[in-house]
Amino acid sequence: MAKKHRKGENTATGQRCVSAAPWHAVIAMPSESDPRCRAADSGGADDTGNKVDTVADGHQFPDRKSLMKAARTNEYCETMKPVNANTLQSGILRALLITAVLLPCTVQALTFRLDGDEVVGNTLEIQTSYEDTFVDLGHVYGLGYREMMDANPDVWPWVPGEGTDVRLPLAFVLPSQGLGGEERIVLNLAEFRLYHFIPEKNIVRAYAVGIGKQGWETPTSTATVTGVVQNPSWTPPASIRQESAARGITLPSVVPPGPDNPLGEYAVALSIPGYLFHGSNQRLGFGMRVSHGCIRLYASDIEELATSVRPGLPVNIINEPVKAGWKEGQLFLEVHPQLEEYADQPVNVEQIIADAVARRPDLVPGEGWREGWSEGWEALIDWEKVSALTSRQSGIPEAISGVSPRS
Repeated sequence: MAKKHRKGENTATGQRCVSAAPWHAVIAMPSESDPRCRAADSGGADDTGNKVDTVADGHQFPDRKSLMKAARTNEYCETMKPVNANTLQSGILRALLITAVLLPCTVQALTFRLDGDEVVGNTLEIQTSYEDTFVDLGHVYGLGYREMMDANPDVWPWVPGEGTDVRLPLAFVLPSQGLGGEERIVLNLAEFRLYHFIPEKNIVRAYAVGIGKQGWETPTSTATVTGVVQNPSWTPPASIRQESAARGITLPSVVPPGPDNPLGEYAVALSIPGYLFHGSNQRLGFGMRVSHGCIRLYASDIEELATSVRPGLPVNIINEPVKAGWKEGQLFLEVHPQLEEYADQPVNVEQIIADAVARRPDLVPGEGWREGWSEGWEALIDWEKVSALTSRQSGIPEAISGVSPRS
């Protein structure tokens, strides 16, 4: 699904955009549908003659840090359609091209249109600047630490280095639990990602999350949302206070709202006692196993989620390291490493593929399929590709439908 495109080629359409400023900054390119979100203008100079880049409504970013900050705030869009190269001028910022629904600029999550396909987004490749880390890039793109690690196993996450090629795993096979036409949340522990399916708006939002560490595992379960709290206080349970005391840390009985509160500014309560979706007062932990079982989201993401859910909303907490789904008549497979506590439990990849085939008998066969595919589908899967993906476990969806029969 991904291919190298140093100059910003869109993996879905083949369209190209121009490389970014010398520091290789990256931002989502706005849509023309909102007056604040016009296609970018060419870079120029400010009143002092310094090189700047102009984006959207004419706002200028004098340095990379201010751009990266804006990329994860309400100031500019993050959910975009692919931008035609003809609308771009030399010297503009490289676009993050995500095939997604056009929404107002206040949207924070990776948001995709539910159009019948089960695979959304595009995997992109960028070149890092010397000060980049996977944590920084994760904050900009809504990605978690482990998924960045899995997609780039040969890159040092804290010092990738100047000009290093890094893949952004911004494509996802949607979990089948969310494809039933009802609004629901699906949290897949194995991929450190939460999906909020909103069929009424014909969209799905995808959030990177941190989950429970070993010994404090987030449980698989079915649940419902029971309420939302803004500026929550935190009452550490006795078990956490004892654990902290063993490390010489004395926790108060109640931590009030504020910068010292580990729940952040919003908490979404679940029908599972003691478990929450919440923000954080830390920069690290997203896409990691760091909590005592609760689910941690970026500040902007938990705000959006908290203001979008309602009591009674169904929640599925699953552990599915392997997913298969359809896109444009082709079958894709996405494989993540199994969580440590499930390492000795085998995953029936062939059954997952078979279930995906059975789920979409209505699809018109795409290129590479033969007549009668629904009866002889096993011979039409590229099983060598399946084996490679299950070994690599990159978390990046790739097409597995082909004509290479299984030996």
